[in-house]
Amino acid sequence: MNWSQYMYLAWVCLAGVALLALLAHLVPSLSAEREGRRRTASEVVLLLAAMALGILAIYWNFLFGDARFGYWDLGSDTLEQYVPFYLELVRGVSSGSWGPWNFDYGLGASLLAFATWANDPFNLFTVPLTLLLGTSGLGIVLVLVQALKIILSGLLFDHLLTFYCRAPLSRVFGSLLYAFGGWLILWGQHYWLGTVYVDAVLLALLVELLMERWTTPRFVGLMVATAVTVLMSVYSGYMVLLFAAFYAIIRSIHVSEARSPLQWLRFFLKLAAPVVCGLLVSCALVLPYGALITGETSRVTAAGGMSLSQRVTKYLTGFVPLRWIPLIMSRILGNSLVTTGDVFSQQVIPYDSSQAYLMNSYEFIMAGVGGGAVLLVSQCLSHVRRGCGTRDRVLVALTAALTVLFCVNNFLPALSSVFDLKFRGSFVLMFPLVIAASVGWERVVTHHELGRPSLIAACAVVLASLAWSLLNTQDGRLVCVFFLLATTVGLVCLLLGRRGDGRGSQVAVAFACAAFVSMSVVDGFFATNLRTFATTESFPAASSKDEDTLQALAWIRQSDDGFYRIDKTYRDWTAYNDALVQGYHSASAYNSTTDSDVVTFYRQVWPAAATGGSAAHRSFINDPDEPIPATLVGIRYVLSKEPLSYSWLRLVHQSGSVYVYQNVRATSLLTLHSSTTDRATADALASAKDRQALLSTSILAEDADDVDLGEQEDDPEYSSDIRQVGAQTLSGTVKTSGSAYACLPVPYTAKWVVAVDGKEVPTFKADYGFVGFKLSAGSHTVTATYQLPLLPQGIACSCAGIVLGAFLCARGRRKVGTHMR
Repeated sequence: MNWSQYMYLAWVCLAGVALLALLAHLVPSLSAEREGRRRTASEVVLLLAAMALGILAIYWNFLFGDARFGYWDLGSDTLEQYVPFYLELVRGVSSGSWGPWNFDYGLGASLLAFATWANDPFNLFTVPLTLLLGTSGLGIVLVLVQALKIILSGLLFDHLLTFYCRAPLSRVFGSLLYAFGGWLILWGQHYWLGTVYVDAVLLALLVELLMERWTTPRFVGLMVATAVTVLMSVYSGYMVLLFAAFYAIIRSIHVSEARSPLQWLRFFLKLAAPVVCGLLVSCALVLPYGALITGETSRVTAAGGMSLSQRVTKYLTGFVPLRWIPLIMSRILGNSLVTTGDVFSQQVIPYDSSQAYLMNSYEFIMAGVGGGAVLLVSQCLSHVRRGCGTRDRVLVALTAALTVLFCVNNFLPALSSVFDLKFRGSFVLMFPLVIAASVGWERVVTHHELGRPSLIAACAVVLASLAWSLLNTQDGRLVCVFFLLATTVGLVCLLLGRRGDGRGSQVAVAFACAAFVSMSVVDGFFATNLRTFATTESFPAASSKDEDTLQALAWIRQSDDGFYRIDKTYRDWTAYNDALVQGYHSASAYNSTTDSDVVTFYRQVWPAAATGGSAAHRSFINDPDEPIPATLVGIRYVLSKEPLSYSWLRLVHQSGSVYVYQNVRATSLLTLHSSTTDRATADALASAKDRQALLSTSILAEDADDVDLGEQEDDPEYSSDIRQVGAQTLSGTVKTSGSAYACLPVPYTAKWVVAVDGKEVPTFKADYGFVGFKLSAGSHTVTATYQLPLLPQGIACSCAGIVLGAFLCARGRRKVGTHMR
């Protein structure tokens, strides 16, 4: 790190001293228990001030300096996939061309394939702010939205803690730990999926509110929050709802006044009713998404062959190796103690090739609550053991067991990732850890309780974990040293502060709070700044370094208003998704939800274009002299920054340093041939070159029965003028001298509807992954329109959910339950 870029930390520290003095002054009032759950003004102001200070400490250079919010290390997904997508989203919204199909994303992609990004409710801030600041300001907008997620997480968790803690300072302490939680700062900002973190605490809070008192607004709130969570992403929505289900079951057993299992079941069903309604409302997306994900995307169709029962058995009986336990503890304390944005080395944690995918810092367990939180968790458990009833002890033991099992057994992490073993759902660890730490703080500071044996054991675990981290760290030595000091200082101050009510005790308590919280902020600082992050010059569309490319693209658009694809032999921003950044149709793409049929096409016909054989990464740069596959996918223009001598390319223009070449073979977007070949014949060929040659003379059908072969004739002469009409339609005139089979190079994804002269015609899967149909001789108007599959059925289910919700609200105006304190 170049510490000259972080001189602002001196001012942040001075502001922190002032805030610490204010906290010391407020300790007596904030540490006293209050009746009811109403939050005080001083509590909210202190929480907001502390969050603002932490945000400035972590993100100052991203807000006011030359740093931009994206990474070129292991987290390059942010710049190579998600930032380009957001630029495309803003451009589409601005031009009114945004819709259910994206023609710029590789060979095209359904909205359903990237619904997680498109339907993020925080786009209500991202898109307008980017339109206001311009696309060059997206890097600043993204960090502003990240800050908003931190603030909302803290405020919502503070409200949630009113159900657990009566002292305001206990809630402020826990809310700050949650707001700067490691999952949000690392995974949440890497994939811009921090919305999941906000959704989780929002659902937990709404569950608590509805259990406290049934009202129509609370019912509707839980229903809407459920729908929004799932509409954003079925994948992440499933994770959040799975957590919410566990949370609701455990809490409802504690809260309800039920005297029998049947009474509890009735109570729980009333609690589940708005969730069911919300799930029905979300079906407008869930049903189309289900149709896509189960049969179209490479992630599903390329999955292993194990049955569900085999997977369940495998994960239930699978445990992490004992040698991983120190790293797990290290990650619970802080995400950057060992490494941030890198792969764990074999020297730190030995692993075999089958476990390698878990060994990058984004896929392993992450929490980052700091050493102080773990010490306080021990005090919460000590209080439960000594001062709570049997039912509460059982529920706390169950929660603790689930928390431990998530870390050491494979079943819960796999369950949260739809039986794909990953730790992406580890945000759930924050809830038991932070809630228990907040309760522990209240027991020690407000009630002056101290479980010495538990504290000694926790100290041993924390210090041993930090010592192990220090000895094995790859790039986090400074973080380890800080954690050791902060844990020690915080513990000493906490013990001093609980002894009395004098001014010295107030200061000690304030120092303890600051020391424990500072670990999460420092962890977030290094997780964000100890990285190869983008600058204005390397952040897509943040500077004018691609001016020549933009001029070349403008010339092409003025010269040719048809539909075609463009590719480049160089990169301006990314190796794959420059098309999303600069707004043109391309065959190159990094799309982790690529249609599986398109993946098959590349593997069988153009394997050299895929990076390392990956289904998600395809680049024209990898194999620029391949006229047949380039023509098959509709590449009509090639941009280069050096002269090209390929026979199939003709120089037509030059814009500054950029040469514009036209593919002389790509006279039409459509490929027409009079004959078809079945897939088995093509697959039997020895090489991709042989399959390329075959597809240059014949249309490949998935099966000979898919089409009426008829009499074989010579290929007809043909021409086409296909243009994009709106956000989801291609339309134009096709002239052919004879009957032929046509292949339109857009992914054969349900549901493309092709009409010839206004009449819908049958389609078939052509050339491994594209839309095929038959044409008779003559001039025809051809229209291809993408429609979301099962959309009518999804809308019907959504309407049913709204009607059911309204019905339940009309007849449910009564109290459901109260907390039993």
